[in-house]
Amino acid sequence: MGVNRIAIRRAKPTDGRAVAELLGGLGKDFRTTPVKAARRLRTTTDTVFLAMSAQDPVGLVAVNTCRPVHAGHRYGRIMSIVVRQDMKRHGVGRAMMRFALAHLRRLGCRKIELTSRVYRSGAHRFYRAMGFAATSVRFSRTLGR
Repeated sequence: MGVNRIAIRRAKPTDGRAVAELLGGLGKDFRTTPVKAARRLRTTTDTVFLAMSAQDPVGLVAVNTCRPVHAGHRYGRIMSIVVRQDMKRHGVGRAMMRFALAHLRRLGCRKIELTSRVYRSGAHRFYRAMGFAATSVRFSRTLGR
């Protein structure tokens, strides 16, 4: 299956099952239930898209924008991108990334960034192949309730 059979559309809360399954592909820290995924789709500030092969969800990309005080322009951020395991190396990730970049460009973003877990070396190769460069180190901290 090639990229020419992939359509990308906005995710809806009724896509909870597909979104939960796809998010699980990011690793155990991202697993969720279909009900929780549907709730997240209703409340997220991200714009979430699904890559579809016919009626079959095969990938997800979520984007967001901001206008940071330190920059004079809008930034785009790819919050999540994941391809169903059996569809990797079929052009789905590339199609979703191109779609996300074009979408963010239409929103006026001049810089696009993303983060990735340090152990995801395959993803890092993909991001570099898509023109991204490692430019910073991200620190993270969990806050108690």
